[in-house]
Amino acid sequence: MRFLFLNIFIAVFLSCNAQDEKTGYVKKIMSLCPDADIIEIEVKEDYVEIEYLCGNKIVETGLTFDLKIIYNESETTIENKTLEIIHKKLNKRYFGWTIDEFALVEMPDTSFYKAEILRDGVEENLYFTLDGKYYKPQNVALNESWNIALLEKSDLYNKSAYKLTHPDKTYEMPEILTEISGIAALNESEIFCIQDEIGVVFRYNLQNEEINKMYRFTDVGDFEDITIADDKLNILRSDGTIFSIAYTYFSGISDSRILPLNCMNIEGLFYNKNENKYLIACKDQLMNEKSSLRHVYSLKENSSEHAKIDLVIDANEINTFFRNYYPELDAEVIQINPSAISVHPISGEIFVLSASNRLLAIYKNRQLECVYPLAEELFYKPEGLSFTENGDLFISSEGNKKGYTGGQIHYFKWENGLH
Repeated sequence: MRFLFLNIFIAVFLSCNAQDEKTGYVKKIMSLCPDADIIEIEVKEDYVEIEYLCGNKIVETGLTFDLKIIYNESETTIENKTLEIIHKKLNKRYFGWTIDEFALVEMPDTSFYKAEILRDGVEENLYFTLDGKYYKPQNVALNESWNIALLEKSDLYNKSAYKLTHPDKTYEMPEILTEISGIAALNESEIFCIQDEIGVVFRYNLQNEEINKMYRFTDVGDFEDITIADDKLNILRSDGTIFSIAYTYFSGISDSRILPLNCMNIEGLFYNKNENKYLIACKDQLMNEKSSLRHVYSLKENSSEHAKIDLVIDANEINTFFRNYYPELDAEVIQINPSAISVHPISGEIFVLSASNRLLAIYKNRQLECVYPLAEELFYKPEGLSFTENGDLFISSEGNKKGYTGGQIHYFKWENGLH
């Protein structure tokens, strides 16, 4: 009975806290529109989204958790002169698409138009300045203690072989790849991509900047990474299931197997052809292990042996590195939850990407060699990692559908001799 009362108390306490937070959001909206009729309040990972009716207009407002306005979005009409400019751009690059609606997005320091366009059941959002030019929105919910300006003052950061604050090229992904979660470079002109929710591999042409082929291998799921093994693509689902397809002669059929690992959430997969083995990175801690540890397993291709722990990642070690090499960043406790893993084709170093706290950790001979924080202005949610044969680096970043940040792939040339 005592436990029953305790559970009831906790449930009521949490419900009251949630209600108090919602009351604050409602009061904020009422200060913007006194007669607002709230339709929905949705708490996202790093901000709150409120949809409401103000007069006869539907408005969507994004708020930080301390009630600062990130954006207001509402339906709008555009004057004919600007509309003609936008239509010319759409006819040139999006011929055959239909405009569904326009919205005006107002942010503290700028305003722009959002156009929703449709074709064959696929929806995509495009953004324009108020005079009709293409516009690239920036990340709207910055909360890390570092940014590009701070990172560029770091001596260690400036010695990196990759200019991680200035990509040599950024590829803006189409709407279907807003939630891009894994990448694998086939060569310097093509890259395979997957996204979280759909069992489809997208073959993206880097020269034409468009999808030129799709491989449907299963239905919906939580797909996290992709790697190339000879003429096969291996796609990782977060529960440890690997789907394999032959991309050179895809018949529509995939094989699948479940990895026998002691972890519940797996996000990183890489095939190291030089050692004929897979590296599999667990995002969360193993059962009955320290909370600071994350493990990377190795598994030989076509082997009956069990997977072995290949690398142990220690968040405490990461935090010590931060204190020693980035004291100016004033970082609090750093978490590392691997979202992707890859091996540098020339140096042999293991690169581990973490969407949590946006980090790139590099290991040499299984020892931590360097850690690079990633600027939130560039990397909303870094999820994918891949190299070309000459050592050039691709990092993909998932977008935020409501945060006006699309999926992206950043390309960085390798300066030989440095990590």
